[in-house]
Amino acid sequence: MCRRTKSSDVNAVLILNNAFLRYSIKKQFDPTLASNKVLIKGTKEELKKRILNPIKQAQTPVFVAERRGKIIGFITGCVPNNSTQLRIKNAILQNIFISKTCRRGGEGTKLVKKFISFCKKRKINKIMLEFYSSDLGAKKFYTSKFLQFTISTNLSQDPLKTTLELNLTPSPLP
Repeated sequence: MCRRTKSSDVNAVLILNNAFLRYSIKKQFDPTLASNKVLIKGTKEELKKRILNPIKQAQTPVFVAERRGKIIGFITGCVPNNSTQLRIKNAILQNIFISKTCRRGGEGTKLVKKFISFCKKRKINKIMLEFYSSDLGAKKFYTSKFLQFTISTNLSQDPLKTTLELNLTPSPLP
């Protein structure tokens, strides 16, 4: 089951977030992550704010996946404010992590679809995400037939990353 986070989820999400950061460092997807101590501390405070503040939840949602009452994964993103005057509104899928022992059960796909649904309700046109090009598992996951993200024509600012996008609005007919 996938759902929005609530205040009682903070510690479980922080534990998973720490595992996500350690995994990223271990895999060396991001060579700038030399030490995780400072990063985890700063991220812990930011995640607490995002989960506990309803205004932040609307713009930077956090969703969790549960299995048998235990939180096994999370997804975070950034969605533009509804009051924006921009014609094109893009959301950013920031992080997703499923506990290592619970992968390949469909929860990651469910979390991404939950985020997509959240964006559609807010009339978002496109979801963008970046991942480290060396993370072939991420590329396979996001471009699968279930999610159908495509490689973006907007090149990443970071040469080590690949940018993907998912259009949520139908293309105009010729």
